[in-house]
Amino acid sequence: MSKTLALTVLLLIGIAKGQLSQAQLSPEQAEVWKGEENYFRFLNEKDLNSYMSLWDPRFTGWPDYEPLPVHKSAIEAGTREEFKIQPSEHYPAPTPVAVTVFGDVAITDYFWPENDKIFPYIYRITHTWQKGRQGWHIIGGMSCEVPRNSQGPGPKTESDSEPSSVSAPNTGLPALTPEQAEVWKVSQSWLSAYNHRDLDTFARLTADDFIGSTDDGIFMTKAGVLKRLATHPPDADQRQNARDIRVRLDGDTAVVNYRFSLVEHGFENQVLSFELRRTEVFQKKNSGWLAIAAHDSNLPINHREPVKTDPATFKDYAGEYEYFRPGFVNTYTVEGERLIDGWKGDKIEAFPMGNDTFFEREDLGWTTFLRDQQGRVTGYIYHYADGQVTTGRKIK
Repeated sequence: MSKTLALTVLLLIGIAKGQLSQAQLSPEQAEVWKGEENYFRFLNEKDLNSYMSLWDPRFTGWPDYEPLPVHKSAIEAGTREEFKIQPSEHYPAPTPVAVTVFGDVAITDYFWPENDKIFPYIYRITHTWQKGRQGWHIIGGMSCEVPRNSQGPGPKTESDSEPSSVSAPNTGLPALTPEQAEVWKVSQSWLSAYNHRDLDTFARLTADDFIGSTDDGIFMTKAGVLKRLATHPPDADQRQNARDIRVRLDGDTAVVNYRFSLVEHGFENQVLSFELRRTEVFQKKNSGWLAIAAHDSNLPINHREPVKTDPATFKDYAGEYEYFRPGFVNTYTVEGERLIDGWKGDKIEAFPMGNDTFFEREDLGWTTFLRDQQGRVTGYIYHYADGQVTTGRKIK
């Protein structure tokens, strides 16, 4: 038997059984699969830099939750936010279903999460890898959510019952009821029409008296949105990675609220990424659900990179500060090698910018601590992004 035929038989046996064992992988396959193991290891370690190093800069893929294919920038933006909003989630490593190597290109296929028997859905995931001078990198991929059958991972069989509700993608929120799922489907069709610049579909799903406002406060009408879509190409901006979804129904009116990533492309491959929360209002009319109002709110995400600073200096800033008005007390503490802002009872890491100045990931402003002539910290100035400032004085 030739080596090629033997490899084909090996892969077919693995696929038929539903998975491959590590012992069945050839050295070339095991080398590629090591990349998938690192993929989940870096996710669990919340190591964004190492995780993103697995992705080729030219990556294009189609996650199940996206209406259009996305690039590496969207993967990074979504992962950065997942690391913040889901700090305790553990990502179990999968088992390979198939690993195929074609010289310097390889394809991996697996189910995930295969061991979580409680969750009614499972994902089929395919990644395409390419080997370069610095090893294997993901250049493409696709995921698909499918119901779990009673025997474990895989597509639903005829004996499996239909689910009574639809899971809200990418959240730990309760599943959507069939009525809520109907509205969410319309919302996603509306979003897809926006991203594709499908003017006919967007107009059909939008009420003539629609009103809305953008994240920068601009009032919009149906005619205004259609004009913008007609004059801005699809790659100008894409609304991606809809998540944290809530749908509320009250008779013939429905409110949809979710978070999404806005990715904008500019000159010389410049890419900007923003996080927003969106509220949409739909009303059921003879032609079905129509959008009658919408509003976007910008979520402050700070993309600065911290500078290297001796963590031993953080103890200088620890203490209690009376901020802005009497009785309004804010506390800074040191945990290991991190400076922690106890703003309103939360624990938020403050990252050094240099010269006694710090920023936080979910705040566009920054804080500069003040010292007296002896070098002791006596207070701070908080700088709002719009130029306003407030002060805090150290009281303990």
